[in-house]
Amino acid sequence: MRTEIDGTVAFGPPRPKVTTDYTSFSTPDYLTGYARKILRDLVKVARMYNGRLLKLYRPAGEKRCPNCTDSITGEILLGNCRICRGTGKALAWEPAGDFWSLVDFGQKFRMASDNGAMENPGVREQVTILGAPLMKDQHLVIFVETKEVYKIYDSEPHIVAMRGEVISQIASVSRISPGFPEYGLIDW
Repeated sequence: MRTEIDGTVAFGPPRPKVTTDYTSFSTPDYLTGYARKILRDLVKVARMYNGRLLKLYRPAGEKRCPNCTDSITGEILLGNCRICRGTGKALAWEPAGDFWSLVDFGQKFRMASDNGAMENPGVREQVTILGAPLMKDQHLVIFVETKEVYKIYDSEPHIVAMRGEVISQIASVSRISPGFPEYGLIDW
């Protein structure tokens, strides 16, 4: 496609005119391709260097716990149930997908507690997840290599997105001790 002014060849589709109305906060359409390129480059770095593959699960709803509630009345029969922890409601989980993450966890140590030796009780780590849908509290993060389960306790407002395309998110996670019902999701 030749231009009339200088005779040079234009590459790609023409860039749409951007309005200079500063009250409009919309992002131009052509940035969608840039967002996908940035995400692809970050995933490539994660795959080649310091990233970890994870499976993300979100709560699908609550149902009565089959272990500790009466099937007719719904009354809680056990106060210390291992599945629902005495609430009478068991959470169901649905997979949100497989994503790459950039993590740098601190050193792990074991401490004695009332429930036995636990790893890093109460320690929260930061995880940067690439390309995942918007995460919320109570989502589960399961790392494929180590099969460790973490729960998102605080979804930070650090979201990098462009034109509706989520590039990365930072979440505070805490490790769930082995033996909890969430480890039942690891059947792969």
